[in-house]
Amino acid sequence: MTATPFRRDKQGLPGEVAYNYPLAQALEDGVFTPISFIPVQVDPGEDRDRALAEAARDRLRAEEHRESRLLVRTDRIDEAERLVEVYQEAGIDIGVIHSRKSLRTARRTLAQLTSGEIQGVSSVGVLGEGFDFPALKIAVYHERHKSLPATLQFIGRIARTGPGGYGPAELLAIREDIQDETRLLYEQDAAWTELVPGLIDAAITEERNRREYLGRLAEPAHQEFSIYALAPRLQAEVFRVPADLDLELRYDSNLLGGGLVIHSASDESNELLLVVTEHRMHPRWMTTDALDTLGYELHLVVYQRDWDLLFVSSPNDHSRRELLQKIGAEGIPRVGPEAMNRLLHRLNIVAYSSVGMRSGRARLARRASYRMLVGSAVHQAVNPSESRAYGVGHLIGTHQLEDGRVGGIGVSIAKSKVWSWGTADLLGYRDWCFELGELMTRGGRVDLSAPLLPLQMPSTLTEYPDDPIAAVFDGKLINADCFVETRDGLCHVSALEVQVSRIDEQHLLCQFMNATSQVWACRIDVLGGVEGIGDTPGATIAGDQLDLQELIEEFPPVLYFADGSTVVGGTLFRPPAELPQLPESQLTAWDWADTDIRAEARNPTEGLRTIQDKTAEQMAAIAQGAFVLIDDAAYEIADLVVLIRGRDESVDASLLHCKFSSENTPGVRVADVTDVLGQAVRSARWTDTKAFWQELRRRFHDRAALRVERGDPEELEALLDQWADAPPETRFSILVVQPGLEVERLTSNARVNALAVNAYEWIQDQGAELTIVGS
Repeated sequence: MTATPFRRDKQGLPGEVAYNYPLAQALEDGVFTPISFIPVQVDPGEDRDRALAEAARDRLRAEEHRESRLLVRTDRIDEAERLVEVYQEAGIDIGVIHSRKSLRTARRTLAQLTSGEIQGVSSVGVLGEGFDFPALKIAVYHERHKSLPATLQFIGRIARTGPGGYGPAELLAIREDIQDETRLLYEQDAAWTELVPGLIDAAITEERNRREYLGRLAEPAHQEFSIYALAPRLQAEVFRVPADLDLELRYDSNLLGGGLVIHSASDESNELLLVVTEHRMHPRWMTTDALDTLGYELHLVVYQRDWDLLFVSSPNDHSRRELLQKIGAEGIPRVGPEAMNRLLHRLNIVAYSSVGMRSGRARLARRASYRMLVGSAVHQAVNPSESRAYGVGHLIGTHQLEDGRVGGIGVSIAKSKVWSWGTADLLGYRDWCFELGELMTRGGRVDLSAPLLPLQMPSTLTEYPDDPIAAVFDGKLINADCFVETRDGLCHVSALEVQVSRIDEQHLLCQFMNATSQVWACRIDVLGGVEGIGDTPGATIAGDQLDLQELIEEFPPVLYFADGSTVVGGTLFRPPAELPQLPESQLTAWDWADTDIRAEARNPTEGLRTIQDKTAEQMAAIAQGAFVLIDDAAYEIADLVVLIRGRDESVDASLLHCKFSSENTPGVRVADVTDVLGQAVRSARWTDTKAFWQELRRRFHDRAALRVERGDPEELEALLDQWADAPPETRFSILVVQPGLEVERLTSNARVNALAVNAYEWIQDQGAELTIVGS
């Protein structure tokens, strides 16, 4: 028999609740005294302990408390001793009982309390469960308990009835900004007579439900643990179950994740599966098994049929994949970023302590691919340029619960993972998953940005945006020893150009080109699926053999679109609605009076020159002594490459892309800039210095279409041989030359401005500066 059928150490008590005597009934029967909370006001600068002692003295002198005694609570022994003096100064004599006092001393103090020689007792923990002294009717919290069970046990000491004329049960404490589970007790108009019975009866009902649920789960034959003692962390990866798939949560194998299954069980409703595995743990720094030990891992699956969601908690990717495969859920998709964003918007987020920002762009030279901000209120530290360059990668923050307390929440977008503070029993874990599932699916669309942040939340790709302009290999491939087989031999992926076009809303065509021909082509769908066209060339990465299709499936290219959005696999990153103007320093106007602005490289109007010839002359005039190379053919690095040697042996390398005007007079037309800015974005991959110099040397020797327009070819040949073997410090710039663009009016067309600004930032991220040359 107990008034508190739950353990504070969270371990389980076996058995079922056979009978519950509600506290409300105990109040009616007169065996439990109603409790009143009396808040104590502390003025600025006033000593809080003295204020509490004086308030307790005033209550003790009230007529109804003639026979009452004080119970003073603090959390440290030295504080309990000090409070004796504080109460003496207020005119009250109290004793002190704590674990350092002998049993004889404690009995003498209680005898003094009974006789009235002292009027109260200061205690640290020892007057706990089982202590019966009905005259204790006024309790004073100098340091309150922060958990509800401990608070209820404490106030139970003053709520007992007995013979004699004892006064009403009262608790004195300072009302403050309390955010723990006792918060309801200290609210402005809290009626303890109603609250306390309700809280206790609710706690016992919750315990009964928990006990009944766990009692229906099979107890393990393994004697080392009990179902009642399991307390998993509140964390899970969330998957979407296809509507036509009905899962059976059973695990019949003897192995999981390389460990021996020592117990598995499912609940009656097929909503929870638990598997416990045993593993041999071997220290990596040992060459023998002398220090090997046994370790254990818990795997949990929760199936929420109403929302077609599956929550999985497993220690690593390998065991999680095996677990899904065994229950018939292999290959099911994760929930998209929208579900995570809906969850965050349904919670009352008050602050973030960690913000992870994932780039939706290609390999970054000037920005980290993943950036993390940590600290209090870090959501205020995200600047506008970061909000355009990054989307949400992960968030960890706090949110306001319905009862006023603060809870923790964390989400990881790429892994569709959610976690909260603390642990729970198995029923609590299942209910936590169910609550999350409802929040993730309830309601309609939410803002594209995460709560409190100017940062865009990525979204699941459902259809491709209009006007794809560029595709760039994943940076992991460019930075790795990754080669593709071509008719000319092995080619590093950095030397391949990816041209992309839209087939329909669901499919894109990607063509992979080297300096001489098309290497391969494929169709990519919105789910990230890759369908090859023709024979697929072989590929290697870090020595592993595979083919180009497998490479693209595992490392999807970054796709750029004219509206400023980017796509990686099946994830869409949209730019913010508000964009800055392109810096004036990046806009240049040339005089095109002697040039046919509709002739890019050949067949100009008689008496006029081509755009390319004009550009070569302009660059030679701007940079005295520069080498100007023209590579006007398919699969070029750029139409013109300009190399300028510095006095410190560094080199300025400019890649120029020319485009003819669609009309006879300059204007601000989307058609005039889309293709050429796409070429500029694609060429930014050459900011990999070593790859650039090696490819330029190879083209100089092997590519007939490349010619030296300015400078000594023999001198350049010697320099390229030197620079390919020992790359110099190289500063890259990319120029877009479009005489059909009136640069002063660029911002008058929102689409042109958006494309220019985004291309500028995309290229800048990869270590180059973009300049737009127009009229």
